[in-house]
Amino acid sequence: MAKQSQLDAVRRIFADLTGALEDAAVLAAEAQATASRDDAYRQCEGLIAAVSLCLVRLHRLKRRLE
Repeated sequence: MAKQSQLDAVRRIFADLTGALEDAAVLAAEAQATASRDDAYRQCEGLIAAVSLCLVRLHRLKRRLE
């Protein structure tokens, strides 16, 4: 039973990660309509933050699976 609950937790993490990656994809899509260099810079900063959060979550998941 414990292994099943651990697997369920891993699946929830993957689901959360999927949502975060989808949010990052929306940010990237919106950035395609950027109107200025400054706006593009802000969009880039936001996208870096979103992708960095995904990377942190992936490393945490990897450690959990080791």
